Amino acid sequence: MPFKHFCTGGRDNDGMSILRRSRLTRIAFIPLTPLGDSILLMGELEELKRLYSPCDITVLAIPLIAELFRNFAPCDRVVELNGGIHGPVALPVGFDETFDIVFNHGYEPWYDDIVRKLKRQGGEAYGMEETYRPAPECEKLFDKWVPLDYWKNVTLKRWPLVPNQFAELIRLVNPDYAGGPPSLSFENFRCEPPENAPIGDYVLFLPGTSASWKVYPMAKVLSLATAIQSLGFGVVFALGPQDAEIKAALKGKKMSFFSDLPLAKLAWLITRARLVVGNDSGPMHLAASFDVPTIHFFSFSGAYSWFCYDRRKHRLLMPECGRRDGLNCGECARTCIGKIPVSAAVQETCGLLGATSPTIARIAYFAQDLIGDALTWTNIPMAFAAMYAPCEITVFCNSGLGELFKCMAFCDRAVPYDSTVPWSREEAATFGHFDIVVNTRYDADSVERVRALSHDAAYGFENIEIPEDICRRIYDGYVPFSIWDNVRLRRETSVTEQGAELVRLLDSGYHCEMVSFGKTDFVRELPEDVGHPRVVFVIGANDASKSWGLERFLEVARFVRGHGFTPLFLLGPKERELEPCIRAAGFEANACLPFRIIAGLFDPDFGTACVIGNDTGLMHLACALGAPSVTIMPFGSQFTWFPYGKDGRTRHICLAPSCSCVMCASRCGELSACVQKVAVEDAFQVVARLVGIDFSTMDFPVDSRHPPGSEHV
Repeated sequence: MPFKHFCTGGRDNDGMSILRRSRLTRIAFIPLTPLGDSILLMGELEELKRLYSPCDITVLAIPLIAELFRNFAPCDRVVELNGGIHGPVALPVGFDETFDIVFNHGYEPWYDDIVRKLKRQGGEAYGMEETYRPAPECEKLFDKWVPLDYWKNVTLKRWPLVPNQFAELIRLVNPDYAGGPPSLSFENFRCEPPENAPIGDYVLFLPGTSASWKVYPMAKVLSLATAIQSLGFGVVFALGPQDAEIKAALKGKKMSFFSDLPLAKLAWLITRARLVVGNDSGPMHLAASFDVPTIHFFSFSGAYSWFCYDRRKHRLLMPECGRRDGLNCGECARTCIGKIPVSAAVQETCGLLGATSPTIARIAYFAQDLIGDALTWTNIPMAFAAMYAPCEITVFCNSGLGELFKCMAFCDRAVPYDSTVPWSREEAATFGHFDIVVNTRYDADSVERVRALSHDAAYGFENIEIPEDICRRIYDGYVPFSIWDNVRLRRETSVTEQGAELVRLLDSGYHCEMVSFGKTDFVRELPEDVGHPRVVFVIGANDASKSWGLERFLEVARFVRGHGFTPLFLLGPKERELEPCIRAAGFEANACLPFRIIAGLFDPDFGTACVIGNDTGLMHLACALGAPSVTIMPFGSQFTWFPYGKDGRTRHICLAPSCSCVMCASRCGELSACVQKVAVEDAFQVVARLVGIDFSTMDFPVDSRHPPGSEHV
């Protein structure tokens, strides 16, 4: 059937087509499933009311969407479908009603079944052709439909914004209908005050969303909230059922929040707010539809298709690379929302509130040189950022770590430098003035650079190269060298908690056992999912004595491949020569990948079941990102250098010789054989536990069992 718009009846004075009927027309309307999509469809009901007057509209939707339309005046009745946001949905048992017209936005196959089961008096059903729903199927289901070719070649080119694209279904009846987001108010949407409703001027935060990669980092949200409170406004949070981690963070900061509010009560909070701030989410579309001033944080989720609001009152914040109009960020799937500077959010907030922007503190942070050392102390700059909120952080590091820190949300600027080349006075001046300089390095060169920077206060460590007399002259506070005389702190305490001594110079109650990055705290380039879940192997190490050996890793790779997992080897510059051997064994290997790609490959949500490797910097990254991990650690170093829970932690497992004990490396005569005491069978067992392989009934070849002199871990 060719695509054709049509109308019946006469025309009113303004020339718009009107369907005139002598009796009440019963319309069934099936919206899309996600909340944001459904909100952008709400205006269509007002147009249907006008076109088919007098009419009665029944919305058939899953419970959440049913609740939305139940509050909307143009909707006369709601029928809840059985099912949720994901997976099949169905009509309730015993449903038996007759409609004159059906408008179906649903595009999953189960909506076809619903359309078939709806009784119609006189025909008329409208829908769209889909990839799975070809034209012959449309002929059976619909009287008129939008062909897929028309959608791709006409609709998407003519209408850049999603709500106008959705309106193509209504344009089957009224070709002049443009569509667009709804205009909500107390007159057409039911609002109810929640218990303990806030009093006075407040800014409402909606920090959750259904997709974790859309979430602006909570540390930055709290920093913005602190800035708003300093302006004299209240701060209120509204959370959904998926926001348990956010709820815990708010309780820790004693922030006011509402949890799991019905949409009518959430709408009431929105309408009373001076400003609503949140991620790309359904509730933010609800806020913008009430025309309350809003600030939306967007990642790569199609801002220039989905952000359909007046920029004078509704502001869009994206990472710097996505701020060019027309850029299709969907082609660059990175969790980069965390790189939006807090200073930009503060500026937009103050502009919409008509307030003077508070001072943005500036922090300089000197990082350690090795990847593992730098990662295990990233809690330090984040802790100072919380103290000085709102702030921006400049990280000074060696040239090899610039890319690493550029991936971290807290880092507003990474400045790699060559420690053999001192800064000139003019170069140091280009960095500007800092409120605080934090130096975690132990070299004399870093002290000279601290001295060169313009700053109000500086903090660091006393050590062999930076003795007490220099610390007294350079630092406003320092961790004395004598602190390491405490054997328990030095040898049995997490290296991350050791570094917390620097933070405790200003906050005596601060503690941190391990570093953990949320989905958007570290920029990840999200990979396409693999057919089989992967196990990632990290076989490099900065010290050859830490290396477990390629052959042993290959044995584990064969083991996991035999149980349906895809092994993937990540190689550094020193391991590139091993790539032919790995490929000859039938496994994939990638060398010298950027940190953002490695971080994506570590992501459990995109196919990674486990990461296994030597004690090296990338294993610290895997643990901090939350990937299930097995780290092979010799020399008893796990008692300090494995800050993710000692042996036995269920998600991050440290695999070490059974003879390991505190400070054993200082008195053992077999250091060269230490890492070899970890048997292949031990690795089989712990990897199997993490990825869900039944290990109990397996037999292993003799050469995979414990080597002479080793013991089972």
